[in-house]
Amino acid sequence: METPDSVAATQGIIEELFGLLGIRKVVCVDDQYAETTAVDEIIGLCSELDAGELAKIDELRDVPFDADDEVQAAVISRIWEGLELPTRRRVYSSLSSKANIEKDPKHASRLNKLLEHHDFRELSLEEWNAHRTHLLSEAERPGTLFLFDRDFSMEGGSQTQGMTLVQDVLESAPEQEVMVGLLSHTFAPNEEHDTWQTVANENGIDRNRFILISKDRLLEDPVGFARMIKLTALSSKCKELKEKVADILDGAHVEAQKRVEKISVYDFEHIVFQSSRVEGIWEPETLFRVFGLFHKARARELASENEELRMLAAAIRSVSDVPTDPTPSPEHSSWKIMRLEMYEDASYLNDAHLPLELGDIFRKNNGGKEFLLLSQPCDLMVRSDGKRHQAVSEALVAEIRNPPVGENGYPSNPDAYYKLRYYDSATGEARFVNFRSVQTVQLWILDLCVYQDDGASIYKMGEDIPANIVPAWRVHHRKIHDAAEEAINEYQKVAEDLRDKSVDSDKVALVLKHIIPQSSNGNVFKGTINPEAALLDFQFKRVGRLCQPYAADVLTKYANYHTRAAFDLDFGREI
Repeated sequence: METPDSVAATQGIIEELFGLLGIRKVVCVDDQYAETTAVDEIIGLCSELDAGELAKIDELRDVPFDADDEVQAAVISRIWEGLELPTRRRVYSSLSSKANIEKDPKHASRLNKLLEHHDFRELSLEEWNAHRTHLLSEAERPGTLFLFDRDFSMEGGSQTQGMTLVQDVLESAPEQEVMVGLLSHTFAPNEEHDTWQTVANENGIDRNRFILISKDRLLEDPVGFARMIKLTALSSKCKELKEKVADILDGAHVEAQKRVEKISVYDFEHIVFQSSRVEGIWEPETLFRVFGLFHKARARELASENEELRMLAAAIRSVSDVPTDPTPSPEHSSWKIMRLEMYEDASYLNDAHLPLELGDIFRKNNGGKEFLLLSQPCDLMVRSDGKRHQAVSEALVAEIRNPPVGENGYPSNPDAYYKLRYYDSATGEARFVNFRSVQTVQLWILDLCVYQDDGASIYKMGEDIPANIVPAWRVHHRKIHDAAEEAINEYQKVAEDLRDKSVDSDKVALVLKHIIPQSSNGNVFKGTINPEAALLDFQFKRVGRLCQPYAADVLTKYANYHTRAAFDLDFGREI
């Protein structure tokens, strides 16, 4: 919201920005600047205001507002005829603002105020068309910011003619010499980003070459207006930085590919296949790791040698450092990119049949409760012989929930929870791992998820092992096969025996229930057996993974929680 000091603060911010950017001229084209202010309208506005308010306008101080209407009108007409067009606009804007008749005159007055210390030119559409060629030729020299209204219907133009003017400037003036913004009341501040995307797509314009600014910012959030000017300036520079980095990454990719190709078959087979087999890792994952090492090293070398990249980054940094943070802060979608680093999607994990890892996320079919795998990575690893350590048969899973939180966004007992930032893929909302709701689960039941394309905890007798299962897990399947088929066979046998003996169906169900393997003491994942389909189903799926180092951080916090000191009651405190 606007504060008494916000206008002055915005002027200072704009002064600093323009100095850094070399902006010497601002051209604003708006039908609000059209010659629609006939003297009769000015006389009418004066009649609505008291003499004290009118006396604050320098050009009207000589009007005898205590005289009769005809004398006042005659003096106003004489004064009006002697004023230049820019002065008429300023007086009209001031009068209409005091009369509170429209918003746009207020916007125009505020824009003029914010830019009063600069070469600021206010043009109607007619004036723009008359001076366009000259203004664009001047734009060949650095330092011009063009701002266009979107709706020119007041001058007989279309409601979207501003975009035509934006396109014209972008096509006619050198890209590096001009900055262009669409300044309009047709979208609110919180609609700028989405409207910007839509307008760019509909008009086939590179979105990095212009930006949208809501006129509402002029009155409600002047500092936010300065921020949008900053983004207008940064947009093309950021595009240039992206392109330079992309070129560096392309060059690094070529070099990394060459280095991978130079690895001898002896080393390649040892690194990618033998070492992966020992650790039970999918071989392409190891190759990605090797390629990534080469790529990262070469990209850094190329970046450090690129003087243009350093200069461009420094120039963007100097502008970005100008403080223009509005209140409240705008919504960002940057969390979606951060989420890519933090979470692995189920599609990749399950399609590739990747082994279990610390941080794997499971969801129950009924009720949708979710759990995070919390066991130590070495305990989860299946070695080349298809076995884990002989003492490891169970794993820890902690429930993921959304408990009541305090003002800081954390639960009242933060040590008992771990915040999973950006957990919800649609909204970016967080969830919490509950260290007080942890259970041990038989590992082979979790292992079932690795063998299904959809990550389901299912075993079907006679079903083939997926072809792309890593060798260690192909061997490991024998243990799962024995446990699952023993349960299914026993279930089928007992069910047939009880049916032959005509045992009551309720008793049959009770007996069969105890044959189904229990996932844990609390039986967090309840299994079912379908004897006709020879199917064992524990009713949950692997739906994602919290990646490293975040998964390791959860495990560390969990260990800390369970090793916390216990103190005797503090009976000296006030009660």
